[in-house]
Amino acid sequence: MTRTNRPSSSSSHTTIKHTNTIKPNLSNNNSNRTHYVSTLSDTSNDVFTDDIPNDPDFKLVTYNSKRNLSSTSPTGTPDNKKSKPVFVSSNRFNHLQVPDNDNDNVNNIETNNVDQPNHIPLPPPIFVRNVSDFIELRNQLIKLIGPQSFSFKSSVNNLKINTTNPDSYREVIKYLKIGNAEYHTYQAREDKAFRIVIRNLHPSSSTSEVGAAIEDIGYSVRQVSNVIHISSKRPLPIFFVDLKPAQINNEIFKLTSLLHTKIKVEEPHKRREIVQCS
Repeated sequence: MTRTNRPSSSSSHTTIKHTNTIKPNLSNNNSNRTHYVSTLSDTSNDVFTDDIPNDPDFKLVTYNSKRNLSSTSPTGTPDNKKSKPVFVSSNRFNHLQVPDNDNDNVNNIETNNVDQPNHIPLPPPIFVRNVSDFIELRNQLIKLIGPQSFSFKSSVNNLKINTTNPDSYREVIKYLKIGNAEYHTYQAREDKAFRIVIRNLHPSSSTSEVGAAIEDIGYSVRQVSNVIHISSKRPLPIFFVDLKPAQINNEIFKLTSLLHTKIKVEEPHKRREIVQCS
């Protein structure tokens, strides 16, 4: 390559001719490359050095890839402290929970029911009319059943007598019947008959024979009646039997034979039709 420098107008007219020829120096390529790598290495050491400079304005920011542990919590132990919830949702099944004291109350009620005897219902009231001497009636009842076994309540038309037990009720009824008093009352629950139905027994059987056969088994019969068909008026092979109240009355439903006849004993069913008895 030939470069010619032209003088300016102010310079002398001396002409200088320089001829420089640049030839590739293959021998120095490896040395230059080595020098370049070493330069980068030196530069990188200057940039990423661990030494903190003395400049007070210089701040070294480092990045830690691991999670920092709390200084207050012990090393290697998870923090079990839970933050309080901001919103609290109410449990809709709280109303279904039964407290323990309710169970105690139920147990106490069951114990009390076991310890208490069977409750006997009070007898029905007795209504007496045309009482001419109240004081005499009172004195007679005190002698008969005692002062604590009855009470009175007066109205315009009659005198109401309330008794405290079935025995006193029966004694008062007996006394009124003997004195031909005008009275009315209701049937006591404990005096209500235990009614059964006997099927498949021949209708020509007399009610007295049926009652006697039942009493021979060990039951107390109050009344026996044969059922008659409502339209044809013919007797049916069905009998109504009223037994006196007793604890063994439920055993009669196991009876399968009476007067050498296979029978069936049932509870009476309510009917829409009116049943006529002979």
